[in-house]
Amino acid sequence: MTVKTVRKAAVSTLALLLCAGAALPVYAQTPPPSVAENFAPADFGAAVVTKHKGTFGGQKIDYTATAASYVVKDASGRDALSVVTFSYEAKTKAANRPVMFIFNGGPISPSVYLHMGAFAPKRVHMPDDLSADPSTFQLVDNPNAPLEVADLVFIDPAGTGYSRPLNGTNLKDWFSVEADAEQFAQVITQWVKARGREASPVYIFGESYGTMRAPQIAKKLAEDETPLTIGGVVLFGQAANITDYVQRKTNIVSYVVSLPTLAATAWYHKAVDTRGLSLEAFVAEARSFADTEYLAALYKGGDLPDDQLMAVANKLEGFTGVSAQTFADARLRISKEAYRRLLFKDKGLIIGMADTRYTGPLEKGGDPSFVGPKAMQDGFIPYARDFLNIKTEVKYLTNSPVTGGLDGWDWGYGKGPFSDWPYFSMLSDVLKTQPKMKIMVGVGWYDTQTTVGGSEYLLKQADWPKANTRLTYYEGGHMNYSNSKALEKLGVDIRAFLKDGQ
Repeated sequence: MTVKTVRKAAVSTLALLLCAGAALPVYAQTPPPSVAENFAPADFGAAVVTKHKGTFGGQKIDYTATAASYVVKDASGRDALSVVTFSYEAKTKAANRPVMFIFNGGPISPSVYLHMGAFAPKRVHMPDDLSADPSTFQLVDNPNAPLEVADLVFIDPAGTGYSRPLNGTNLKDWFSVEADAEQFAQVITQWVKARGREASPVYIFGESYGTMRAPQIAKKLAEDETPLTIGGVVLFGQAANITDYVQRKTNIVSYVVSLPTLAATAWYHKAVDTRGLSLEAFVAEARSFADTEYLAALYKGGDLPDDQLMAVANKLEGFTGVSAQTFADARLRISKEAYRRLLFKDKGLIIGMADTRYTGPLEKGGDPSFVGPKAMQDGFIPYARDFLNIKTEVKYLTNSPVTGGLDGWDWGYGKGPFSDWPYFSMLSDVLKTQPKMKIMVGVGWYDTQTTVGGSEYLLKQADWPKANTRLTYYEGGHMNYSNSKALEKLGVDIRAFLKDGQ
């Protein structure tokens, strides 16, 4: 496997989308550390191995936790990166036991959020009370981690976590879809071969931008000279089709696929008459309206008669809580970002971007749902020190070193006005040679970054066999596993997914 030269093309349309926040998680909005701090080489040192016991999925498991670094080579074969992983392996002699490689998005970010929020043996517990003081959040045992059915490996790309570029490496040379995936593919291959786990099906779990990365990794691993068996790929908070992030007025599909999330938000906040309907039933009505009458009205554009315009606007008010006149004035096009500011404008509130259940002062703007990611960041250091016994002097970095957004990342594919961005099509390529591979798409009801409708649209448009795919919904936002109820469901769904692929 080789690293392709990073292209130096002008700013692409997709870069414009993502730097606005599409696959960029909310934590990328915090001020980054200095460039020198991000790019400074540092030696993590020897692997740190500890032994533990825990109960997972109702089973008592003896397991080993290992923090170790892997060297990634550049196209010339020179040592370029030191990438640190955190592995949790159950005590078993099964050579074909599944192993799931897990990472967050960015680009690029550490895996601390899925690590401390979802799948580590211990996690940061966030109370159901959204107004709870983050300083009171506790580290608790995590029976939802699927260690009884698979080994778990968390990967932090270079420039994040404890991972660093090596001397002589310009980290920016790895700021591309292709090079980034190469980094992960090399680490996964090394991990599998070092442990003699070639017989184990590999599962890839990516979140947010990680859902663009995951298909590329799967394709690399499947097409290597000694291909690995890809048991399944999880696209969590998917941006693989990047359908609806920035809602250009003429991109009418984006408004259609966004409406279910706006409806779910209005239902949660009781901003509309729900008529006693459940969340699922209310959103189903909104989805049906969006797919038919709303789409047709948007398609007509300026040819839509005024009476029909108002009729559709009135129905949109009933689903979203924003007045019909506001919709009519906007020719039925109110973006998700505008909706965040409009729903409770009269109360001086803005709703969350990553999780619309949260509200904050409108005058401050930003994203009031940042509470979860920050708590996971803060919980990692004592966990690493006291539970994993990591004593390194290397600082664990949580901010993305990609600070430009617009021109700091090469998004791949064409750069011209007629180019496409079919990241998900790479999974179609893998299915041609590995037809048993499964695909799971997970989405939070209250996520405006990567929406329910966007995920549904992905599965409608992708040419994946329906028997190989599943779509799962969760009570929460972009990082919905911060909700205990959602995490429990995710644990059940992941176990079923892992077992289904065997």
